[in-house]
Amino acid sequence: MDATEAGVVWIGRATIDVILCHAQTTLPNECCGLLIGSEHRIESAFAARNLKASPTRFQVDPIAHFAAIRSARAVGRRVVGAYHSHPTTAPMPSSIDIAEAGPGDDLCVIVTPSRTTMAGSLSDWFGAYRFCRAGVTRVELAVAEATLGRRPR
Repeated sequence: MDATEAGVVWIGRATIDVILCHAQTTLPNECCGLLIGSEHRIESAFAARNLKASPTRFQVDPIAHFAAIRSARAVGRRVVGAYHSHPTTAPMPSSIDIAEAGPGDDLCVIVTPSRTTMAGSLSDWFGAYRFCRAGVTRVELAVAEATLGRRPR
């Protein structure tokens, strides 16, 4: 599938590794951070402190959020969403995630670090979603290896 097709978002292997490492180092609590890129491409992850320090809740530190915005703007990108972990449950939105989702259609990536040692596809331990007024839509994540350094067309 082409990266411009609706519902597909490309993510680099290095960004996957950054998110997994963050999730594993914050266990047993949820981790959280911001995603930097463009509409169909996650180019980097910006780790943030979870102000809730909880295994079932997260709140991105606003200082980190503003730092991520500045970092993204410096390279001509933007914050396209957020990521967080579900330490012991599947990488799908919880009722809390849905209730606390923002008003836009930013991307939400959820990782389950306890599943990272299992064989299987990326979707077994990573889930990507868009929250909007109409509800929650699952988004396909596709791994982009060497193309992430280039600007999308």
